[in-house]
Parts: sequence; C-alpha cells; structure tokens
Amino acid sequence: MRYYASYTPVIRETEVIAVGPKKQKPIKVDNAFELKALLKPEDTLCLMMGSTNASVALGAYRNNVAVRQLSMPRLMSFIGNGKKHEENGNGEERKFKVKPSHVLQVAEANPELFYSMSKRQAEVLEISAAWQAVRDAMEERKAAANFIRARTYQRAVVENKIRGKELPEDPNEAMEVLTETISKLLDTKDEEGKKRVPEDPHVAFLAQKEEEERQRLDRTCKNSPFYKHLFGDVEGVGPALGARFISAIER
Repeated sequence: MRYYASYTPVIRETEVIAVGPKKQKPIKVDNAFELKALLKPEDTLCLMMGSTNASVALGAYRNNVAVRQLSMPRLMSFIGNGKKHEENGNGEERKFKVKPSHVLQVAEANPELFYSMSKRQAEVLEISAAWQAVRDAMEERKAAANFIRARTYQRAVVENKIRGKELPEDPNEAMEVLTETISKLLDTKDEEGKKRVPEDPHVAFLAQKEEEERQRLDRTCKNSPFYKHLFGDVEGVGPALGARFISAIER
C-alpha cells in the first residue's frame, strides 16, 4: 500500500490518500500516531518535508517503511509559476495549501522529485531533533530566569529588600548586592566559566533538564557516522555547533 500525505499534525485530524493495487481512497486519521499504526514494512509513505512530518518520516523509517519526501520548492516547481495563492469557493484568493492530492499528483507524474529516506538522512533528522530539544530546554530556562530576574528587581526597588534582606542605602552598594544575588540565583556558570547549580530551585531544575538534553545530543552525534564524517576531525566543532549547522542547512 502507498500512502500520500501533505502535513500530519501530531494531535489533529488530517487526511491521507491510500493507494492499493485495485483502489484509491482518502482516509481520515485522528493524529500522527494513527497514521503510523496504518503503516506496514512493505508500505511506502510519501509526504511533504518539514514540520511534524520529520518525526513521522523518521518513525516510519525506523519501522522499515519506505519513506519518500517532497520539498516545497520541488512541489511548487511542478505545479508551475511558483503560485503561492489559490481561489476559495467564493472566488477570493487565499494562501496556497498543500493537499495529499498534490503529493499524489507529483508522485504519479514526476516521482524523481521525491527524496528517498536514507540512513544518513535519518541520522540528520535524529541530530536535528536532538538539537531542537536542547534549544527548547535552553529557551525555557532563559525565559524562567528572565521572569524571576524582572520580578526580583521590581520587588527590590519597591521594598528595598532582596530575599528578605535589607539592601544598603547607598545606591551603588545596593546595585552591587542585587547583581551578586541575582547571579547566584540564576547563573549556570561561575566567573571562571565553570558549571554551577543556580540557587533558584525552578531554574536549577530547568538547567538540569537542559544538561540532560545536551548529553542526549552528544550521544546522538557520537553514534552518528554521518556526523563523524562531517565534523570528526574539525577542531573546535562539538556536537552543539555541528548539530546547529546540520539543522540549518537545507537538504
């Protein structure tokens, strides 16, 4: 069986087209998990690149399903004139929306426009996903730290206290105490650049989760022949920087 999909949200309903030896029919699936449950090792999944499709493609590939992906530029080049809008039922223009029928149309007319999932591409998706998890964890920690910093500054100005202690009357001394206390509360590195545990428990928890994601990224890159081929001998490029390059570069 061959399945054709445009974009497959993790938790929302979408439509795929199933094509068998004798029939072709649209199928409604409630989420990405339901689509994965349909797939068998002898099946082929054709879908658009990007978004949650990267996770669906990698999950299907790991289950020995043949995965073929179509980039947006290649789809648009096939449709012609690089059109970015289409008419709705009222004759008004709206942003062009890729449908499973478009993916099927390209597959039948120009199958060479698809990229077949390979072991190296699977490694790229795994590295990109691991780096995204690091970035998300880092942003979550930074957002929490910024919130706590802003509220601490605000209360210090209003109450002339920080963490229950009176601030010095001298403005320069008060600012020095405030800055030092904030640093102890939120910073994940000391003055020498060595790792330290923030005194704020929430930020410390998020910093630990970020470190766990960084360790997972390190393991993913260490176990990837593709990563080693690209950056194994490049001095000064570690998993965080190498993964950033891999995630940023178009296929």
